[in-house]
Amino acid sequence: MGTPLDEIFDRFYSLIKDTDLAKLDDEDLYKLTKVYYEMAATRFKECKNNLELVQDEEGNYYTVDKLTIEEQNIIAQGMILYWIESKTNYNKLMKNQINTKDYNQLSNANVLLRLNELLDYYRKNFLRQRKAYSRRMDDFNGWG
Repeated sequence: MGTPLDEIFDRFYSLIKDTDLAKLDDEDLYKLTKVYYEMAATRFKECKNNLELVQDEEGNYYTVDKLTIEEQNIIAQGMILYWIESKTNYNKLMKNQINTKDYNQLSNANVLLRLNELLDYYRKNFLRQRKAYSRRMDDFNGWG
């Protein structure tokens, strides 16, 4: 059996602080976090292990292959990217729904600016980690 999805989720949760996620019931939180996993996994094409999910008889999800700690960390970084992206999209939607004066008065403009900076940082970080992983795997495979 591969890596339990809960292990990857625990890495993700340990890296973020989100009171909105804490308000969700366990089932909804799991479904949302699973979507973040799936989005990150589809972008991590360099991964040498199979990131597809399988479900056991008890309903727990696992990756097909056992993932290394590095692979789990890269997936968690990708999940953070999509989590921040959802926050950014929400703030952009708010900006469009209320007038500019109210939006600026509520300091949402600053929040959106900081979220865009975070989004840019995590996008670059996710790409950098994937490239570093790919280079290491290519170098290692060249020894054989």
